[in-house]
Amino acid sequence: MGYSCTAKAALVRDAIQVLVDDAFYPSKKGPSNRTIDGGFWETGRERADGAITGTVWRKLNAAEKIKYASLDNLDARVTRRGSFKIDPEGKIVRFPGLPRDLKAAAEARGAKRYDELYVNPKPVFNEKLGAYTV
Repeated sequence: MGYSCTAKAALVRDAIQVLVDDAFYPSKKGPSNRTIDGGFWETGRERADGAITGTVWRKLNAAEKIKYASLDNLDARVTRRGSFKIDPEGKIVRFPGLPRDLKAAAEARGAKRYDELYVNPKPVFNEKLGAYTV
């Protein structure tokens, strides 16, 4: 059993992953949950309305590294940046650390992909049936 959300929200989440990976981690293979500053995000609990919510984490800044100097491996430690939400219609309500232009691009890419898959799907030739199917 997987995480339940609307297709529009899922496609925007996928677009965020692709756009961030392509722009900031070009050598990375496959989607990741990284943020542009080296942090990461994780999905929270399912929402009945189909939205996607979760938490964004960031690496410690210089002042925090001084504060926690007694701890080991400070470069690997993170702190909570805030929460994110993608509403059921594919609108990014909040996503700390994600620039506005990237948010707009992810929403547009998700909407375009939704139209391609569900609104105006292209017929595909099914060899077993010997016919085109949608």
